[in-house]
Amino acid sequence: MDPKTLKKNSKLVMNGHWTKGILTCAMAGSMYLMLLGCEVVIRLALHQPVARLDQGQDEILGLLTPGLLSVAVTIGAVLLHFFLLTPLQYNKKAYFWQTQLCEIAHLQPKIRMFQLPYGKIIKAHWGITMRMIGWAGLFLTPGLCAMTAAVWAASYSHLPRAMVSILWGGTFAYLAVATLGLLFLWLRYWMVPYLLASCPKLCPSGSIRLSIQLMKGRKFQILRLYLSQTGWMLSKVLILPGLYTGPRMEMACARWAVLVRQPLDIKQPIPLSATQEFVLREKNA
Repeated sequence: MDPKTLKKNSKLVMNGHWTKGILTCAMAGSMYLMLLGCEVVIRLALHQPVARLDQGQDEILGLLTPGLLSVAVTIGAVLLHFFLLTPLQYNKKAYFWQTQLCEIAHLQPKIRMFQLPYGKIIKAHWGITMRMIGWAGLFLTPGLCAMTAAVWAASYSHLPRAMVSILWGGTFAYLAVATLGLLFLWLRYWMVPYLLASCPKLCPSGSIRLSIQLMKGRKFQILRLYLSQTGWMLSKVLILPGLYTGPRMEMACARWAVLVRQPLDIKQPIPLSATQEFVLREKNA
């Protein structure tokens, strides 16, 4: 699972799959850029000076209207990201997963670009989102309380400046550790799109639980893989280089996922064995 080997393998596997790979990545990427661009344009159009309390009620209400519209734009962007962009991203990962399996088995079947059921994608991502919101509330609430205390101490209390600095430093240190902890918790669900692609009969909650099992002890490996692709990630900002690096990044990640699901000493892939055992245990439980 060396990152250099995975990146080299991704280039070899992409031979013969560049057209669909680029199209799959471009669809998700263009949709994201479209949503982001629309949101930025609308926010710039709604930009207004801050209301002051000495203005009349009508003027204040007139200035608050763009703020309410901005909140509506934010909610709309979140909903579009969840219900439109997320299914594209899941199907993108599923496509590269199937491509890797076919290359390992020396098969050349027709791989569909959209193969995951829309309902399963939404249910799985909803479960992940709710879990992450719960963890974020648990981890970040003490940090936000400490930040509030630091603001109060700096503004209204008579504590020494050194104590206030220590309070601020402790707050930021805790928030940094909490953010890192949330990152590792999010990595527990990294395998969910690939598991949904590997076994259509696997339920969304089962894919989440199986992903947690498979990612135990492997979070640093996937972080190492992402860090080795930093240059590719930066090149995705430019459209033309991103058409080359985007599919290779996805193929390298899919290769890593395949190796997690399949022992290295087996020549023929067994993509469903562990998943089928998990499904049977779930049914018999």
